[in-house]
Amino acid sequence: MILQLTASSDTYIANKIINNSFSASDANVGRAGTIDLFKLYNESSLTGVSNPTELSTGLIKFDYSPITALTMSKVDFSNSSFKAELLMFDVMGGQGTPSNFTLSVFPLAKKFDEGNGRDVAAFRDLDIANYYSSSYSGGTATLWTSGGCNSSGSALGNSSIAPLDYYASGNINGEVSTLNFECKQLFKNGNEDLSIDVTKIVSASLAGQFTNHGFRLSFTGSEETDGKTRFVKRFGSSQARNVKNCL
Repeated sequence: MILQLTASSDTYIANKIINNSFSASDANVGRAGTIDLFKLYNESSLTGVSNPTELSTGLIKFDYSPITALTMSKVDFSNSSFKAELLMFDVMGGQGTPSNFTLSVFPLAKKFDEGNGRDVAAFRDLDIANYYSSSYSGGTATLWTSGGCNSSGSALGNSSIAPLDYYASGNINGEVSTLNFECKQLFKNGNEDLSIDVTKIVSASLAGQFTNHGFRLSFTGSEETDGKTRFVKRFGSSQARNVKNCL
């Protein structure tokens, strides 16, 4: 049995520097037709900042209710036959594309709001989610623990642990060993579609290890912090006419 889900919400957050004047970290692009992943190292200038790094992170959410509705009768997510794959499709618009990079997927620990922003040139639309804030409710914004959704830790179900932005590890089905939640893919040429096995993340969520808030998509580890520019890997978003993100 194959069940295909399309993203219920998606966006990307960034601290893009505009005209060497300010960082548009409070901008939102939730209604944009693409999810842009980029890293710009020392490509702009900003007063008081040495070697500024401009970085984006993708946020994608799927509604798992069609899966949970079937688990008792047709789907056993603890069985080795259960598989979940995240599919995102490359969008080429004549722009340059980096090569030989790796993208990583982790489960989000915070809810995010897609927002209504569309401006991907000057980043003038202010809304949530953005580089600083993940969601807004009851007159209060929920901030990322670390700007850009960068605070990680283990999904232990322990309220005494400092709030996290995403889960790097955890356990499934009561297993003693801790599982690394990172799922990743190498993009050798740069124009490939994304096709990543996210079974361990989806299974952990369905098992109640953590609440399903979606996925965090970014350049992996050292590629976010090294001194190299990578611009731009572009996927179609849920707002695109013909390209959809699927699970």
